[in-house]
Amino acid sequence: MIKYFCVLLMCVCGYGHAQAPVLSAQTILGPAGLAQFSPLYQKALDVYFAAAAAYRKQDYLAAQKLLRALWSEVPHGDRAWKELQRESAALLSVADFGTPPAYSALRMLTDSVEWRLKNGGPASPESTLQLTVVLVGRSAGPEPDTLAEFDRRDGRLTTNTLDAGLDGARGEQIINDAYWLFDEYILAITGGRTWVKRVFVRLPDFTLPVGLHQRGIEITHNAGEQVWDAVPAKIRRDTDWWHLFYPSHVPKGAAFANKAFVTGGMRRGPAPGRSLCFVSEDLKFLLTANQNGRRPLREVERSVALSQWLQHEFFHYLFASYPQLQLEATSHQWHDRKTWPADFSGNVEADYYAEALHKRLQSQSALPLHGLIRHGAPGR
Repeated sequence: MIKYFCVLLMCVCGYGHAQAPVLSAQTILGPAGLAQFSPLYQKALDVYFAAAAAYRKQDYLAAQKLLRALWSEVPHGDRAWKELQRESAALLSVADFGTPPAYSALRMLTDSVEWRLKNGGPASPESTLQLTVVLVGRSAGPEPDTLAEFDRRDGRLTTNTLDAGLDGARGEQIINDAYWLFDEYILAITGGRTWVKRVFVRLPDFTLPVGLHQRGIEITHNAGEQVWDAVPAKIRRDTDWWHLFYPSHVPKGAAFANKAFVTGGMRRGPAPGRSLCFVSEDLKFLLTANQNGRRPLREVERSVALSQWLQHEFFHYLFASYPQLQLEATSHQWHDRKTWPADFSGNVEADYYAEALHKRLQSQSALPLHGLIRHGAPGR
């Protein structure tokens, strides 16, 4: 059985979200003990949530004022953000807003605000990018009980089902909320040419075979092709990007309580076109990472932390699409500051992406970004 429907994301033009009270670091972090979070950690959250609230109200000047005040006090690329990255990584078990906290989101929001003001406000995009979200009902594969079994890629055959947290309208809302900032960012970096339409396809009776590898769970190429074959032909033909969700297969035994697993990544979608495909287990959008206790991921965390993950995977795709730029000649080269181009400034990966975007990627005239990211059938 296949279920699908379409969601037009009017939020990219400034509509479609009810206004909520502005969140603050004191409100968010207070229950965990505010004193353990540095002043910059708290300020990053305060500025992000206040600026995002202003942005949603289309008060782009107010958002710009908040962001510029922050960057004036602690410039983007400053070593203080690198130090904050270490702090936030140590506190992920109690608060997950990315590393450094909200920094990637702040940089993405800054680009979005600056483009909005340059453009004059609400956008009228030239084209729609269809991002098809496929939610697979079951995953099956070996589940080890011990580290020795994991090393052998062995274990008892286990079938998992999609977490109920992603069921129905509430599940789609969780996904859409996590994408909100990234959608705005795509609109901004394509110069307002592209906005996002999300289509959801549910495959409740499909079982995705999964396996084990050194760092976690893997989906073989053949298994991926089986998923695409189960998607209705018209949706598959019209899709520019994909996001494949599958039931978590992270081992649940006590031996794995502190083991880090890769629970999301990026692969290519179906041929022809080989479009971008985000891949994640269902719990990536519902719980914190395995090594951080797998506690419920709060809504306020999800909107910030997951936008950083989406940006990370997106830039893998961009760098692979422009190999001549040598921006990822070696895997994750931005983690080694010595490998950055000489004209790049900053210290953390969000700085690298911003430098790459403004100094390399947006100047690609032969294949501009708004052309690169389109893969669906023309004339839709």
